Amino acid sequence: NDIYTSGAHLLDIINDILDLSKIEAGKLELAEDVIDLREVGESVLDLVTGRAQNARLKLLARLPEDLPHLRADKRKVKQMLLNLLSNAVKFTPAGGTVDLIGEVRPDGGVNIAVRDTGIGIAKSQFDLVMSPFGQVDSALSREHQGTGLGLPLVKALIELHNGRLDLESELGKGTTTMLVFPPERTQHRVTEAH
Repeated sequence: NDIYTSGAHLLDIINDILDLSKIEAGKLELAEDVIDLREVGESVLDLVTGRAQNARLKLLARLPEDLPHLRADKRKVKQMLLNLLSNAVKFTPAGGTVDLIGEVRPDGGVNIAVRDTGIGIAKSQFDLVMSPFGQVDSALSREHQGTGLGLPLVKALIELHNGRLDLESELGKGTTTMLVFPPERTQHRVTEAH
C-alpha cells in the first residue's frame, strides 16, 4: 500500500511538472467540449470525500441546478478542481469546513470557488504560492508532502481557458480560491417546452 501510494504521488508530481512545462512551451492543447460543470464538480467532490472524512472535515457543495454548461477541457477542469479541493482539505484542521460553490455572474460568466476554514495564507505570501515550487513554510505545511505546483498549475490551466484564478485568504481564517470562467465559455442550457 505504501509503495502504491508513493508511486501514485510521484506520478502526480511528474504529470504536474510535464503539464507546466508544456504550458510554458505553448504545447498544451485543450480538448474542448461542452461539459456539465455541476456533474464535474460533484465527481471531484466524490474523489476527496474520503480524505475529508479522515481529516474530520465538513465537505459542502453549493452547485445550483441551473449552473450553465461550459465549453472547456473536462479533464483539465477536473484537475483544477481536484488541486483546489485537495489543498483545502490538506490545510484545514479537523472540525473545519470545505465548500465548493458555483455561481453565474451578471456578465454571464461562471465562477467556481473552493472556500475553506483552514490556516490561510498571508497576503505577503500570495506571489510565493502562485509561483512554481513556492511553498509557505508553516507547521501544518510541513506535515503534508507537496511540491508547490498545485496553484501555479491551476493558474496556468484556467488562463488557457481565457479565465483567471482569484485568491483571497486571511491567516487563521481560511482561503477562497476561485476559477473565473469568461462569458464566452458559457453554454446556457436549453429547456425543452412541454
